[in-house]
Amino acid sequence: MTDSKYEIVPEKLFDFSAGVYCGVLMPESVMKKLAKLQASYLQDVQRLLTEHKSELYPSSWTLYYPEGKQTSVYYAETGSAVGVGDIERRIKHATLAHKPTLRPLVFKANSMDEAKEMAESHYEETHI
Repeated sequence: MTDSKYEIVPEKLFDFSAGVYCGVLMPESVMKKLAKLQASYLQDVQRLLTEHKSELYPSSWTLYYPEGKQTSVYYAETGSAVGVGDIERRIKHATLAHKPTLRPLVFKANSMDEAKEMAESHYEETHI
């Protein structure tokens, strides 16, 4: 985490996940390429994401409770345990049949706890 209470990924990211499995977050430029390929050949989709794996973040999510309301928070996982094999495994799960979903607010976090803290700080700042 930086000196700020939270860090938000500055570009639009689209989440490409397989149900309950956490997937990858991708910029809009990669998502547009993915949407075209997804309509034709699933193998091409998997190849595209693998070629761009250095641009992908492992996506994850957790819950937090502002004002007692259960709310999802998405984050780009940046912890040291994340490796290339993890991205490749997530790509394989994500390409099974799921479509990308725009996540308008994504934090850069090392863990669920850190993502929750960032979400709570962001919520407090934006709901004053």
